[in-house]
Amino acid sequence: MKKEYRKNSRNADYRDRPSFLDPDYIDEQLTGIVRSHILNELYNQTDLISEYACTRVRYYLCTRQNVPDSFWEQSLESVLRRGTSGVSRAMSEAVFDACDYIREASILKILKADQCEACRKQIRGHMGRSQEAIKLIVRENLITAYGKLSLKDCEAGTPEAVRASAVEGTPIGFSCEIRLKAGEKKAVRNWYARLAGSRREHEQNLLKAKLEKKKKMEKELARQERVLTAIPERYRDLYPRARAMKRRFLLHVGPTNSGKTFEAMRRLARAMSGVYLGPLRLLAYEQFESLNARGIPCSLVTGEEQEIVSGAMITASTVEMADLQAYYEVAVIDEAQLITDSQRGGAWTNAVLGICAEEIHVCCSPDAEEMLLSIIRECGDEVSVARHERLTPLLRDTARFAFPGSVMRGDALIVFSRRSVHAVAATLRDRGLKCSVVYGALPYDVRHEQARLFASGEHDVVVATDAIGLGMNLPIRRVVFLETEKYDGYELRTLRTTEIKQIAGRAGRYGIYETGYYTALADAGSIARAVKAEYPPPGSPVIDFPESLLRVEMSLQETILRWRRAGVHAGWSRGDTDRMLDLLTFIPGNDKQLQYDLITMAFDEEDQILLGIWKQMVRAETAGSRFDVEKELPGINYGGYDAGSLDKLERKFRICDLLYAYLRKFYPVESLMTRVSACKSAITHEIIRILEKQRFQGRRCRICGRKLPWNYEYGVCERCYTGY
Repeated sequence: MKKEYRKNSRNADYRDRPSFLDPDYIDEQLTGIVRSHILNELYNQTDLISEYACTRVRYYLCTRQNVPDSFWEQSLESVLRRGTSGVSRAMSEAVFDACDYIREASILKILKADQCEACRKQIRGHMGRSQEAIKLIVRENLITAYGKLSLKDCEAGTPEAVRASAVEGTPIGFSCEIRLKAGEKKAVRNWYARLAGSRREHEQNLLKAKLEKKKKMEKELARQERVLTAIPERYRDLYPRARAMKRRFLLHVGPTNSGKTFEAMRRLARAMSGVYLGPLRLLAYEQFESLNARGIPCSLVTGEEQEIVSGAMITASTVEMADLQAYYEVAVIDEAQLITDSQRGGAWTNAVLGICAEEIHVCCSPDAEEMLLSIIRECGDEVSVARHERLTPLLRDTARFAFPGSVMRGDALIVFSRRSVHAVAATLRDRGLKCSVVYGALPYDVRHEQARLFASGEHDVVVATDAIGLGMNLPIRRVVFLETEKYDGYELRTLRTTEIKQIAGRAGRYGIYETGYYTALADAGSIARAVKAEYPPPGSPVIDFPESLLRVEMSLQETILRWRRAGVHAGWSRGDTDRMLDLLTFIPGNDKQLQYDLITMAFDEEDQILLGIWKQMVRAETAGSRFDVEKELPGINYGGYDAGSLDKLERKFRICDLLYAYLRKFYPVESLMTRVSACKSAITHEIIRILEKQRFQGRRCRICGRKLPWNYEYGVCERCYTGY
């Protein structure tokens, strides 16, 4: 072995090390060492190179460069058979560190050897323990002693002295094959002293890291405990004002078209004060109009607008706008089965647990009865149940349906996208049928007007999405499912049983038709089975992120994350907070109330134009200024729009909705709110004008403009695609 100094080593830490300890020299030899030399050294006395090589072995362990598991299995087996005599501590530790990189099964396989019976018995008794426990047992059996380098034995250089030291149980760091020159003794002594110092420093660093980790864990537990402490043992206690009251609940349980909401609203109309809470602005507007038409003053409050009627003591509102600080004589909570919805269910939970009313009427489908009873009884409130039956029978139309030839007056044709609504309406228009259209992207005033035209008989049919399933009272004779799959924001899926029941149940309006019918363009049998099936078990009620957690002393993002990690109470599910966390990344600063108000604004964050306007609002509010609403108010070209402009007008309306929501929450200036409302009215007028002329956007080939079937999958016709 070559024994000469490298005076000009590029690493100053090794400048007084013998050449055979030089890192460059070791690296040159490692390929052979890892594969053969180290394995052989395990059977024999180790030399000085092995002491340093083990540190390089650990490097290879981390990077796993060409070191297969089989090598470490062989190495470990050799150590087990050999024991500690003749094997350095560092080399043994290097091999045992490799155990962290191989499977426990491999270790157990090695321990089956007869030469390690004692270890095998101990391992067998700890089969359920972790790999770290197995490693510890092996280490205790094999690494029994460690002595410092005996320079005296090395200086003597006799095999007898080395063997005698090994027999005494002290692993040897140098073998008798090394003959130290006179000038190398000091270098080896200094190198070994530094090695021992490095080990002490390493142990101190490990201890320091362990203490820091412990402090971090204690701090983490303390933070989590603060969140858990702020969450009461029962969710009902998040609403102390309601808990201080003795409320009376009446559950109206029944299928669609059974008069549940009608009965509840009759009681609300007789109340001195009250509130209606519905799932859609359109339904709130319907009750608002109905009560005022009967001479009962009623105000309208939704996230997009409010109409305050002088002297009104009753309010019609969307459920998200429920005022939990106000007191009412009677409250009506409609479509309460939606309490299990992961996106909106928390709003119904807030209403049921927190509305301050003496008498509360809850309308729901039969599947939600037991769940709502359990929630109400946990609150300690009185509850009774009124069960309602369908007022008209609902039957399957057994005649084969063909589109568009089988469409009749009074039909409601169900599809699940805006594009399909317009394509179907355009096809029916060409056959001389007047169509009303109802879908979510339409402004609510337009939807209301379209519903009125169908209800009055001015239009023959209605083409709609599942929006009509949530309590819209339309004189529908037959519901026709043209599509049975919908995209729910996450995936394209088949309609659920409850959704089919809700939509099909809209057929057969009481007082107009004696019987309601349903059918489908395809797979009518599965629709019929779903209508006749029992209601499936509901999901769990949803609890949203409690605003009371804003008082916890940590950032809002951290509070939400810890709320998500905290265990949800039995029988409940946690509302989706992904949107809140996504929007929170755009809001700087530590004003948690401002951040919460911004991330709870209702708008479609997938629309990049709306998201851009919202970001401008964020910048203005976090800078302590006001967002310029007038600058973003869309312009209206009166009378200058056609059917191709519907999408543009609908987007303009959504921008106005966002501007109005900002004004209501942050800057409620009446003059600005009036201007935004006037702009919304102008947009609504333009859309109504287009739809009155039945200017629907049918599907056409984007190359030649040829008309395409309403459900054609592609944007190019077959002739243009094939080139013929």
